[in-house]
Amino acid sequence: MAALRTRAKDVTDLSACVCEAMQGGTAMKSLKTLAGLTIVIACSAVQADEANQSAETTQPVEVNQSAQVSQAAGAWHINLHTVSHHFSERKRGKTWNEENLGLGIRREFSSNFSVQAGFYRNSIDRWSTYAIGEYTPLTFGNLHSGVYAGLRTNYTRPVMAAAGALVRWQGERYSVTVRAAPKICGQCSAFIALEFGWKL
Repeated sequence: MAALRTRAKDVTDLSACVCEAMQGGTAMKSLKTLAGLTIVIACSAVQADEANQSAETTQPVEVNQSAQVSQAAGAWHINLHTVSHHFSERKRGKTWNEENLGLGIRREFSSNFSVQAGFYRNSIDRWSTYAIGEYTPLTFGNLHSGVYAGLRTNYTRPVMAAAGALVRWQGERYSVTVRAAPKICGQCSAFIALEFGWKL
């Protein structure tokens, strides 16, 4: 129970940091700031994972390995959508909304395939829902990269395709995901977006 409370506190503290950073408005309008926020969250997640792993060092290695294998398939994650950066200007003198607060639920079916669905405030300042599949066959340590594809709602059309590439740092409990999407229509823009995740 004490470990669970500690993990919950870590998630609350990290989420608060994300929300506080989002209140900066124009400070989130550059790639430098977005990259800096990614590093801060990743470092915090690493520290939390190290603390969690040190508390489990007394368990036999065989037990830990078996638990990791069983948790890889069927694991559930909560994802917090935070900010984005668009690479082209919006038409008619308007600006893109780059503070994209929202929540998603991700289910892992294997070490390289998962499905995610949720909602967020989109780049034209509307509420959107989405459902995507992710395939991440490229792995280097805790880094996983690949592609995603699915559907999203409430943009210039009621339903649109959602597709692109992703890179995810996945720790024991926490994750940081950066998504990149190309420009797919005349009124759209290529963008990158940042998510923070917590394994249930």
